[in-house]
Amino acid sequence: MKPVNSSLLTLFALVISSFFIYAQPKVLCPQDTCNCYGDLIQIQTYYFGPSNVKVEAFIKKDLSGLFFTQAGVIDGQLLTINSTSLPDGVFPAYTYLRLTGSDGTSCVTELYSRCPINAWPGATEDLRIVGKTFGNFTIFSHTDMQKHQECSIDNIEQDWHVGGNIVGPSKNTLGTKNKESVQFITDDKIRGILTKDGDFGFGITTPDAKVDVNGNAKIREKLNVLGVATVDNTTASSSANSGALVVKGGLGLAGNLNTGGNVNVDGTMTVEGFTRINDNAQITGNLAVTGTTTIDGATLVNNDTRIARDLRVNGFTTIDGFTKVDDNAQITGELSIGSAGDAVLRKSGTSLIVENNTGNVRFEASNEEMMIISNQQVEVKKKVVVTGADLAERFSVNNLKSSLLPGMVMAIDQNEAGKLVVSDKAYDKTVAGIISGAGGINTAMLLGQAGTAADGDVAVAITGRVYCYVDAAYGAIKPGDILTSSPTYGHAMKVSNYKKAQGAIIGKAMSSLENGKGLVLVLISMQ
Repeated sequence: MKPVNSSLLTLFALVISSFFIYAQPKVLCPQDTCNCYGDLIQIQTYYFGPSNVKVEAFIKKDLSGLFFTQAGVIDGQLLTINSTSLPDGVFPAYTYLRLTGSDGTSCVTELYSRCPINAWPGATEDLRIVGKTFGNFTIFSHTDMQKHQECSIDNIEQDWHVGGNIVGPSKNTLGTKNKESVQFITDDKIRGILTKDGDFGFGITTPDAKVDVNGNAKIREKLNVLGVATVDNTTASSSANSGALVVKGGLGLAGNLNTGGNVNVDGTMTVEGFTRINDNAQITGNLAVTGTTTIDGATLVNNDTRIARDLRVNGFTTIDGFTKVDDNAQITGELSIGSAGDAVLRKSGTSLIVENNTGNVRFEASNEEMMIISNQQVEVKKKVVVTGADLAERFSVNNLKSSLLPGMVMAIDQNEAGKLVVSDKAYDKTVAGIISGAGGINTAMLLGQAGTAADGDVAVAITGRVYCYVDAAYGAIKPGDILTSSPTYGHAMKVSNYKKAQGAIIGKAMSSLENGKGLVLVLISMQ
């Protein structure tokens, strides 16, 4: 066997290795997704310009060979031009678009309308028409004849133009692909920036928030803040037109208002939630609050006030206009009414004091005077309706033999002026009245003067209707009978001797008692 030549072995190895190398599947780099093969059969273009115009397409510059017409075209409309009506079924190298306005005037735009031919370096790119603008027309897409492949805005890499761009749903970005910020300049000066972290700066190149404005910002319609709004400026407010936050019109709050300082509003203030002001509040317009209001300092409102829920004021309060509180109102200090504070509503101990230092206190209902209180008298303009049925006076009682009960007959104490004793004599001319409150009938009005002889702790009815203890042993009682005092302790009896009864009559019975002792309804008529 002959030995194998080493050169032949080397050549064979090279051939085999080359075969395996070129037999491996190829991984292609990113390709042009907008290749165009041969002639075009369809072009889509946007029209931008005056509305209600007619667009026509011609195959020759002398405007012969009309193959497309569409009337009533409006600004921003997408037009689809097909070549099916042309002799060769494809677009010529150039297409001429005539635009005719509603006034009859027209103009012509020349459009390159076939796939680019690489006749010189850069020709292919120069002749691409997708995304480019020709007069009033910006090409959105085209479809070639050979592969029927549509190429649109979404398939190309296009530059941004100062006149505006046509974009698709997937190619609509403006910015950087690397980690660099985008700066906006005018007059060769940086006016704004969009940082690589997504912060917008206006008038500042180092924003530290999603929107950072160095200068004035004006919002002509609504400002909707879904998070927390903070004003860090510490400028004090000396008027309605100064301070860290100035509101020229009405202020409406649907949530809480909690301030650590003064509130000064020259217009209307409307709050739908809880309001707390830790210092003074001055409002020269209306104040309307549908929630609870708490003010720890002084309050001055120069116009109407309406609060739909609670009002709690821990300091001095002045309201010059109409005030309405639909729920509770709690004022720890004084409520001063009037520009000079002449009228005051305040609490002293357990008492409520209403004071008018310059005139009377008048009560009205339905725009009618009901009562006027002066420093001399109380004048009631209408009837007074009081729950109860008798007029009583306060007395002190002496010489008790047993407990006092409502309904007992009382007589004048002959040993101590202004006091009473329980009656126990028949036809007693010192009889004074009946203790009020028996049988569930309450005292209607109680008279007395503390610290004088006209004072005491027992309410004795002197007129009206009361239940009275009566002893029927001296005669059965029927309505209309005249009653006087009896020998029974604290009881009345029927009058049988009218001569002796003169000056000792208590009143008339209004109910019956056949026998024994019990309560009888009496109409008091002392005689």
